[in-house]
Amino acid sequence: MNILAAIFSAELTEALGWMLIHSLWQGAIIAILLFLVLYFIRKKSAQIKYFLSFVALVGIMVWAGITFISAYQYASEKQALKTQMLNNPDYLKNILSTDNTHTNNQSNQHASVINPNTIKFRAFFQRNFNIICLIWFVGMLFMMVRFTGGLIYTYRLRTQKLTPVSDEWEEIVKNLLHKLGIKRKVEAFFSPLTRVPVTLGAIKPIVLFPISALTGLTPKEFEAVIAHELAHIMRNDYLFNILQSIMEMLFFYHPAVWIISAQVRAERENSCDNIAVDATGNKIEYIKTLAAMQIKQTEHSRLAMAFSAKRGSVLHRINRLQKEKTMKTNFIEGIIAAGIIAGGLMLASFTSNNPTHSLMQVNDSITEQNANQNRDSLMNVAVKNTGKLQAEQQETIEKAIEIAMSETNSQFSSQMMQ
Repeated sequence: MNILAAIFSAELTEALGWMLIHSLWQGAIIAILLFLVLYFIRKKSAQIKYFLSFVALVGIMVWAGITFISAYQYASEKQALKTQMLNNPDYLKNILSTDNTHTNNQSNQHASVINPNTIKFRAFFQRNFNIICLIWFVGMLFMMVRFTGGLIYTYRLRTQKLTPVSDEWEEIVKNLLHKLGIKRKVEAFFSPLTRVPVTLGAIKPIVLFPISALTGLTPKEFEAVIAHELAHIMRNDYLFNILQSIMEMLFFYHPAVWIISAQVRAERENSCDNIAVDATGNKIEYIKTLAAMQIKQTEHSRLAMAFSAKRGSVLHRINRLQKEKTMKTNFIEGIIAAGIIAGGLMLASFTSNNPTHSLMQVNDSITEQNANQNRDSLMNVAVKNTGKLQAEQQETIEKAIEIAMSETNSQFSSQMMQ
């Protein structure tokens, strides 16, 4: 764990650890509330459902950020207190032996009984935050490499082997830009590097069309494809998709994030379908175009806004446009995240079970067990002696006990509480 210690301070590791732990139940609550709301507004527009889903995703990140800031402040206070405890071995004893007979009654009323189980619970996680944060860091690096690969692939699509579309197609693009009220310049190109229509960029957006996929499409079908891609530009989906990808990168371990993220992408495509149908004025022709493009679908960058995405999502879009109520969710990303966590646990297990230290661990096991019992006994004594302390003193003593209980070395932990 020396690598993690070199990157993160003790305060940062603790704050990050608590953020990761608390984000699990925070994200679950937000996801449950979101899908309850979506159920009751299931007949509302896709744009409303998209907005609520994206707000839920941002809400998880904001709540986690607030938790991180609060945990960091608390960890900083504990670190300062730990320095005092290390400099003064009798620090804890002096507070417990303080004469509080003249303590203000009002102050005592605010003091509450310290729960030893709560301290043990918090101390357990704090002793393991190095492992938890290391697993998260490795997983985030993997997701960052994946994200960077998407950016590189997107840049390659924008700059290589581009062929301008015909004048007839360019005229269709201009007409739809005017109809949708898009003031930005949008260029359209053929590209042999993609097999589905995609939209790239935000400031200077371009639309790429595969040569083979559009062979045989009628002007009306081509108009449907263009309308969908321009809808992404009108809604600034490219920027929102990058923000969404960053949130997926940070919360790769969270099932609720992937479920909500899948909902965001589904409602994004549904919203663009609605805009495209309104722009073309022909729902049947649009559905036929969706089905035709599905045949040509392939893998593409997640940072590209694609007309034909995953098989299940396109089928759902067709069913939705036909007013059927079928929905499918893809959990591939969740499985990948679970694999990363499992791999990290295996790595941590391998590191902690180094054969060169096995004999030493066996020899120290009895001593460690006795130290644990002594530490717990001292903690219970300290907790019982806090009943007459002022609220401020009680808060300090609770932090001090938590600091001692968080030490991985039980003997040193016992010495801090003696």
